Amino acid sequence: GAHWFAILQCSDPRRVYADYRRTGVLEGHEIVRYVFPLLAMVGMLTSVLLCQQLGYVGRGLTTVEAMGLRDIEEDMERRGERVTLYNPYDRGTWYKNVMQVLGPGKSLWICILPLPASIPPPVDGEEA
Repeated sequence: GAHWFAILQCSDPRRVYADYRRTGVLEGHEIVRYVFPLLAMVGMLTSVLLCQQLGYVGRGLTTVEAMGLRDIEEDMERRGERVTLYNPYDRGTWYKNVMQVLGPGKSLWICILPLPASIPPPVDGEEA
């Protein structure tokens, strides 16, 4: 994130606009310089919001399949069997997807973004 701001600072918007008025074209590096960080931010926020929404929906009564899977998993847990079923509505799954989308600086983004309290903690393997 920090390098984006450095990149933004080293280019004067007025000069870019003046060049655009004069030549009628935006240079490629200028487009990347301004548009890419914006697209990246929009994509990141969209991913977080979408996954948060999916996670929220997943905790409600979503589909018959999800409810059935959840019931089977609970039965297996009660019998002490290891749960190996894949459940797309599992709390851990979409959280990990968000982490994948956010990339290497995930811990930084989690600190920066005021994420709602509805986002559960990461779940690795079986829940405690």
